[in-house]
Amino acid sequence: AEIVRAAIKSLFSHIKTSYELEVCFSFEDSLKRIAKIPYNYNIALLNMDDENVAIKLTEAVFKQDSKTTIAYMGGDYETLSNLLMFRPSAAISYSAQQTDLMRTIYSLYKEQQKHNHHFLIRNRDEIERIPYEQIDCFESSNRKVYLHTSADTKIYEFNAKIDDVMKSITAPNFIRCHQSFLVNLANVRRIDKTARQFIMFSGKTADISKRSLTEVSDYFEKYAKSGQ
Repeated sequence: AEIVRAAIKSLFSHIKTSYELEVCFSFEDSLKRIAKIPYNYNIALLNMDDENVAIKLTEAVFKQDSKTTIAYMGGDYETLSNLLMFRPSAAISYSAQQTDLMRTIYSLYKEQQKHNHHFLIRNRDEIERIPYEQIDCFESSNRKVYLHTSADTKIYEFNAKIDDVMKSITAPNFIRCHQSFLVNLANVRRIDKTARQFIMFSGKTADISKRSLTEVSDYFEKYAKSGQ
């Protein structure tokens, strides 16, 4: 557990991504934790030393969230062969070195990103999911963040720092172009360098800081040429 914790900490510090790790040492504690899995992204590393336990834990994970990425840990590969029906994404040996662990966990992280097509807004009374492809930009003002979409005129408001929003986004298309703006390049129609603004397909605009104009313009040009 300590080796895995160290590998995960090193990996996510390196790629500057926030994470939450919880380690369970008993079957009962694992079941309790699985029951609390939210519907946003997750990776479950399950011990496969006891086949029956591994099967029960896997079934519990899939019942709670079918999009969770599963990886088995242990040294019994005969047991692993009986667990392949669950289509695990990886098998991690107890003898794996930290660099190998980091490489494997990073691949699990990238796989899980493919499933995360929504941004989660948490307010006091509700939780709401907004598809990334509908998000034009995030704007911060007076300790609040305002999410602007291309789908409608509604503006979603929630309490957060835009730095924390940037860390939580799992889609690759977002760029910080201003102290107060975080933009989805997939929804940008053009850039107006004179006005220092991104013009979205929806007609909405997002400011670009003078200091970052050259860097942001170059990045947008490379993005546009890539055909993403």
